[in-house]
Amino acid sequence: MSREEDYIIDFFKAYDLKAEKIPESTEESPDFFIALGDEKILIELKTKIDSSDLIEKREEAFEKGEVYERMAVIGRNNAISKRIRKASSQLMSQKNKLNADYCFVFLLADGQYRSEQLGVFETSLYGDKDIIHMGDDFNKGIKKCYYYTNSDFFNNRSIIDGAFLLGGEFGRLCINSVSENYSSAIKSRFVETFRPGVLCPIEQESKGEAYLIETPIDRLDENALKNYLCDKYNLNKIVPFNWPQITVTSQIKEGK
Repeated sequence: MSREEDYIIDFFKAYDLKAEKIPESTEESPDFFIALGDEKILIELKTKIDSSDLIEKREEAFEKGEVYERMAVIGRNNAISKRIRKASSQLMSQKNKLNADYCFVFLLADGQYRSEQLGVFETSLYGDKDIIHMGDDFNKGIKKCYYYTNSDFFNNRSIIDGAFLLGGEFGRLCINSVSENYSSAIKSRFVETFRPGVLCPIEQESKGEAYLIETPIDRLDENALKNYLCDKYNLNKIVPFNWPQITVTSQIKEGK
């Protein structure tokens, strides 16, 4: 097994869960199987590392004795979406064969820019944007809106019930609230095992901490999306936004 697969097994072991590695075969297959009482769970692991281009540019800066600065907008990423589609296909191929109840993706950030990778994971899954309130609503601060743009959870709602996000000391279980299996998954023993580290948009909305768009509006029609939110939540004027993240890295040589 790979280092990442051993890591995932140890992660679940910390929650008294046994993740069994599914043997490799010529068929598409997820990575792990977990049994918890009567519940059967499939897990597919996808790892994100720094691109070779990013590493090369950073090393070039270090060799010149310079600081490496990087700015990235935390938005939906096509490369991540492609990996999630692949995971969906692998889970789908074995769900009925193994009589699994729930299917999850495990997204592991394993690079120098983990916070950026984790942000892209979550935004790709939920298609979320931060909503900045303007005018008379300015004192309402900023709230996240889930499913504002195209969402990989929505696109794979027939198979993916949620996704684990893990990188460094950060870990979270993101629930697919538009999954066809949502009403059962959210109450499962498996999901309950990871509370309070569970993020569910429906629960966030019920606490007044987030907005939701769960209606068939064209996600490219900005005016329709903003009008929907203003009507649903009695808002005046809003600005949807994806925040950039700026990272500054330098290399320090140890003294002799």
